[in-house]
Parts: sequence; structure tokens; C-alpha cells
Amino acid sequence: MSQEFTEFESDPYSLFIFAINSPSTKEKSVPRLNKFFEYINLDGTLRQKCSAFVKNANEQPSWALSSVIKYLEMNKERTDCQINADLFLN
Repeated sequence: MSQEFTEFESDPYSLFIFAINSPSTKEKSVPRLNKFFEYINLDGTLRQKCSAFVKNANEQPSWALSSVIKYLEMNKERTDCQINADLFLN
């Protein structure tokens, strides 16, 4: 295995970017991923946050699952509130 492949393979941020084909999807996904990491209080560059999340997820899988579910619930509640507000405004 080449050293370049090994470095790429061990870099979660690069794998995330590589997995997204569409430029418009990348454009939307990167800020969303960063918002998730801010929500779970990870610091550093986005690349560092990705690595920290993967490291923590490997050590504590239940923490990772719980973090994702809490973030999704928060976003679901936020969008439900927006939908309800829009209905009342009409």
C-alpha cells in the first residue's frame, strides 16, 4: 500500500469530501458538517474536528450515536417550529 493512500485512508475529512460527487452537494454538506461539530462542541479546523469525531466514535460508539440523534432531533424540532409559524402567518 502506498504512503499516499494510507494518509488519505486515515484522514476522515478527505474521505468525506471524496465520497461526495456533486459540487453543489459538497458546497452544502461541508457547512452542515461544521454546524454539527459546533453543536457537539468540537474545536479546531474542520479536518481536526472530523478526526476528533472519528476518534471519539471509535472509543465511545454510544456517544457518537447519541450526538447524531440529539442533533437530528434539534433540527427536526427547529424545522417543525418554522413550519408551524409559517402556517400561522398565512
